[in-house]
Amino acid sequence: MKKLPAEAEEAPRKIYGRKRDRVYLYVRNKILTREFRPGAMIDPQEIADTLDVSRTPIQEALTRLEQEGFIEIIPQVGIFVRTPTSEELFEKLISRAVLEGLLTKWATPRIGDEELRLLEELAELMNAGQLTAEAYSLVNREFHNVIHVASGLHYVRLLVEHQWNLVDYTAVIDFVFQPENMRRSSEDHLRILTHMKNREADEARKAMEAHVMRVAHLLRERWRG
Repeated sequence: MKKLPAEAEEAPRKIYGRKRDRVYLYVRNKILTREFRPGAMIDPQEIADTLDVSRTPIQEALTRLEQEGFIEIIPQVGIFVRTPTSEELFEKLISRAVLEGLLTKWATPRIGDEELRLLEELAELMNAGQLTAEAYSLVNREFHNVIHVASGLHYVRLLVEHQWNLVDYTAVIDFVFQPENMRRSSEDHLRILTHMKNREADEARKAMEAHVMRVAHLLRERWRG
């Protein structure tokens, strides 16, 4: 089972924020960790009993999850965890390519020396060729996250995080991070890092966009397979 960051697991248990946000985090985390598996029915009463909330915030949270593609609400039938279609995932990846390019462009002139050193360490780990697919995926996400945070664009970061979670949820890690794909991914990261160190914002943006687009087309070929 995939392990979420501690703060993500604890968030629903804390008594703060809007009730609908607590419900949203609770259900989304269970979907991402596959406690709620694809095709499983979600019981609103179980959510109400667990979180001690009324039906209204539950309905608001479930509507948001449906809009984001995590669940399907069938009137008079039930609420089900859904698996996004291949075309839906492809569109999310190509839109993520543009958004991550934007984040990288903004991060390039702003990123500090400490963050650049961290990116170098992460790039070296990925380039060593000794990581498992799962370990590589975690280091890869941290590499991207350092750039996202450095951009200072909070809302765009949230959009990218949602799209990333949805693609991760489809469990394509073993395919995306096969040895040859990891090698190409590592080369992409080194190219992005070089442009960022040289403060070449537009070139860094292009390199990031090309990186994510390559993954989008790689997965599309597999889905058509």
